[in-house]
Amino acid sequence: MSARSLVQRYNRAATKWQASLAHLGYPAAYADLVSHAHPNTETLDLGTGTGAFALAYAEAHAPRKMTLLDPSNAMLDQAVARLETHATLNPIVDSIGTDHIAEHSQSTILATHVVEHTPNPAETLRWIKLRLRPSGQLVMALSKPHWCTTLVRWRWGHYAFPPETVRALLCSAGFTQIETHPFKVGPPSHLSCGYLAISL
Repeated sequence: MSARSLVQRYNRAATKWQASLAHLGYPAAYADLVSHAHPNTETLDLGTGTGAFALAYAEAHAPRKMTLLDPSNAMLDQAVARLETHATLNPIVDSIGTDHIAEHSQSTILATHVVEHTPNPAETLRWIKLRLRPSGQLVMALSKPHWCTTLVRWRWGHYAFPPETVRALLCSAGFTQIETHPFKVGPPSHLSCGYLAISL
């Protein structure tokens, strides 16, 4: 699936996206994952979508400023509406790989269900690592293999990785103190897994 057609698909799904996530139980799963993360006053959320993961982090840690990056303008509009009372927002309509995010500029990067949608996830993790300051943290969720994930892949065109592969990819990209945080219940426990990692 081309990047353009994927963005068009996300634009069409934007108004119903948050309700779908809530129905599947992702807000609670995200809240549990970010409870293990460190607070930072400024945070970058990659592939923010409608802002579900950024909202979980904001409610847990009250950052002062959040940069929200997403290629779908419709998704980003939903995220801004959801987060505007929680932090000063810097929304950017763009994708991972953009020059808008300087190297070594971030203390915390959030990336939920975005790395697996990029053409080269290993390269994406290296790009993320270069945007983090030394000892900066990555808080991430990725799809994992499951028969349901195969159906999701058919519609949205993404990869799925077992946790041991994700840990190896993070290590190769230059991360340390890698923690795996399986989601505990419901569809998230079957479809996804959470991770924390620190930039060397």
